[in-house]
Amino acid sequence: MTEPNLDETLAQVRQAWRIVAAYQQRVFFLLDEIEHAFPELSRSHWQPERYNRTPRGTTNPSTRWVWDGLPYYEMSTWFTPSEKRPGDQLKSSEWFMVAYLCTDTGFEEAPRRRGPFSGPDPLAMPSASETQSQLWLYVYKVENGPNLGITPWQLWAKDPDWHNTPEKWSSPEKLAGISKIHWIEPLKTLFEDGGTEQFISKVRSELIEQDLLTDDPTA
Repeated sequence: MTEPNLDETLAQVRQAWRIVAAYQQRVFFLLDEIEHAFPELSRSHWQPERYNRTPRGTTNPSTRWVWDGLPYYEMSTWFTPSEKRPGDQLKSSEWFMVAYLCTDTGFEEAPRRRGPFSGPDPLAMPSASETQSQLWLYVYKVENGPNLGITPWQLWAKDPDWHNTPEKWSSPEKLAGISKIHWIEPLKTLFEDGGTEQFISKVRSELIEQDLLTDDPTA
């Protein structure tokens, strides 16, 4: 920031934070809509992905990635069978869902650390106009087999290709008895009028076809 541009640049910073706050509020509303559309599950956990949570008050934040202070930028929200936590074992025919917020697909493409920047360098990312903001929705179901009794935590950690095979049921490698499906939906589509409802209806229809649900309250 050069001296003649400080006022303008800092005004842009203030505006950017306001936009982020409004965006996060809209994302929370989206997650609420998903929760209400799947009463068979309970929202049991959330966590930032690809970086850590905000540091404790006794930790010097400058020793950690700056991204740790943006916990909702890249995060997962877990929906598990009622009264179950992600660390509880799954029985036969039980299933769970993970909603993964990918605010910027360019984050994955940035070097993990570059120069003095703490964490992936925003200046090393592709142009924001060339990347996307997306929701990745995963559904895992457990059948009888060697992985019966696995927990959602273990399944998520052991899945070697968790980001692949969108909108097609598959069995992750080395996870016999586990099936999953994965949808990728642009946030732009979800934020449009009726977009979330249409997406939820599509997901519920697929789960009804798989006998995981018995009705469709969104129809």
